[in-house]
Amino acid sequence: MAQTLIFKGGSALHKLYLHRRLSLDLDFTAQMPVSLEALRPVLEIPEIQGQIKDAHEFHDALTIDRLGFVGPLQYPNSIKIDVSFRESVQLTPRQAVLSTSYAPPFAVTCMALEEILAEKIRAALMRRTPRDYFDLWLLFQQGEIALDTLPDLVQAKLDTVDYPYNPDRLWESPDVLERLWTEDLRQLMRDVPPFDTMFRELQAFFREWMPEGTVGRN
Repeated sequence: MAQTLIFKGGSALHKLYLHRRLSLDLDFTAQMPVSLEALRPVLEIPEIQGQIKDAHEFHDALTIDRLGFVGPLQYPNSIKIDVSFRESVQLTPRQAVLSTSYAPPFAVTCMALEEILAEKIRAALMRRTPRDYFDLWLLFQQGEIALDTLPDLVQAKLDTVDYPYNPDRLWESPDVLERLWTEDLRQLMRDVPPFDTMFRELQAFFREWMPEGTVGRN
């Protein structure tokens, strides 16, 4: 199972790479379809009283709306898990070690940072939530990302959902996005950065690396 599930999304970003905010769910891409029964022994761990409480299986995805567990402080909690098998990973996954203060370090198979960035761009275009903008802003500042591969990766991600690349959509109604900025991020982090700084710098990054016409070009 460890080689089948590829850790991705906001949790992968901030557990393995950026360490700047919390995440409310766990996202994975599966190398092949996975059933709920196959996941059950992996998730329903007696030591943490793991219990799948609400789950849905689809032809291209599996969603566990509530995985109940008891955390290290002995309080009951729950988390959402999304597993997608609607698309294949584009880049070779990476092996990383996840270290926490409450468990021994363990190996994780995770999506390459460039591909996480491409999926974040797709998410920002389609749903325009503050946390996606925040993650993009941080990702564009990571010097180790091969940004020259980004246009083709974004095109591949958009093709799977038949969605056009229109960067102007990212900058529509900034007043609405600003109103949601602090409210959305405050539950995920202690110090929320200024919206204006993020918005201005992210626009500059897109003008340099992802101007209109770079995605979908022949």
